[in-house]
Amino acid sequence: MGRRIIIISVAAIAIIAFLLTYLLFDPTAYEIFPKCQFLAYTGLKCPGCGSQRAIHDLLNGKLCEAMKFNAVFVLSLVIVAIYIYGEFIKIKHPAFYHAISSRTVIYSLAAIYIAWWILRNIFNW
Repeated sequence: MGRRIIIISVAAIAIIAFLLTYLLFDPTAYEIFPKCQFLAYTGLKCPGCGSQRAIHDLLNGKLCEAMKFNAVFVLSLVIVAIYIYGEFIKIKHPAFYHAISSRTVIYSLAAIYIAWWILRNIFNW
């Protein structure tokens, strides 16, 4: 039991530190934030490019600006919330859990991310 509390405490501290860092420091203004290696080597944006700036803007209440940096990332947060909810209710509502965990849903999400990756480079989003 004691080990579990330590792990949860360390995870909570890490999450709080992460959120505070992105709340207080703009990734475009500080060199401490990692740069996208895919972009650096190819000149093309990866599906995650702009996510750090989007996190900063979301934490500062700027939804529209966050969407401009990486719309799919911002929308993915809703999907993550749905999956977390599904994990919590899977015993009481297994049909919901199985529906969101189906191959069709997973492959559809993968197709959306791949399409985003391609289209954002074609249209310079």
